[in-house]
Amino acid sequence: MFYLLLLITQQFLVIMPSQTEGHVSLALQAYITHQLPSLRATADAYDVLFETLRERHLRVLPCAQTLANSRKLNNTEEEILIRKILQLSEEGFPPQRAIVEAMAHTMLNTKQPSSPQTVGKN
Repeated sequence: MFYLLLLITQQFLVIMPSQTEGHVSLALQAYITHQLPSLRATADAYDVLFETLRERHLRVLPCAQTLANSRKLNNTEEEILIRKILQLSEEGFPPQRAIVEAMAHTMLNTKQPSSPQTVGKN
């Protein structure tokens, strides 16, 4: 994902989430190597949210790095589906949503034929 750096006015600058995670990583490193006495002091020194720094110290992953609980296809199945979509596209047959949905349903039903599942809208 790419995030744009938005300049609202000359006084206010919105920091990209990837930069924020970088600041949190640097702050956490500084705390672990005892450069600063406490998490709160480290958060203040590196200008990051204390709660975020505390969560990373407790090894809680950021939302962008966590997988959804309701995921029905694993990584390998998703890769196969993507390769099939790209193959169809290369052959001059742009895949429509219904075709991709049918392929995903077939993959799910092949995996567990006893309890048929469907894919979601997104």
